Amino acid sequence: MKIITTSKHFDLTEAIRLYTEEKIATALPESLKISSVRTTMDLEKNRFRTDIQILAKHHDFSANAEDFDLYKSFDAALAKAVAQVVKLIDKVQDHQHTPLRDATAAPEAPAQQ
Repeated sequence: MKIITTSKHFDLTEAIRLYTEEKIATALPESLKISSVRTTMDLEKNRFRTDIQILAKHHDFSANAEDFDLYKSFDAALAKAVAQVVKLIDKVQDHQHTPLRDATAAPEAPAQQ
């Protein structure tokens, strides 16, 4: 997985870059076959805007968030992106379930006295 972090209107420090890479690597599942994650952080007057784009094998996800704190804006955007990924995974997994009408009910054991 390739992680690209860029910034606009402020200098990207090594600490910010490492923080974003660690959070992204731990938050996203390996099973989705993600090819790249692009993070763009922008300073607008006194607030930060973070945009995250996730490129997977057959799906693209994007999320953005704004906050007065850089780390909070990044965490909020990552939470939105992870929610999209989890929703897709649940959707794909739920597609495989058997309907309730086809499920067999276990017979109840008679009560012993």
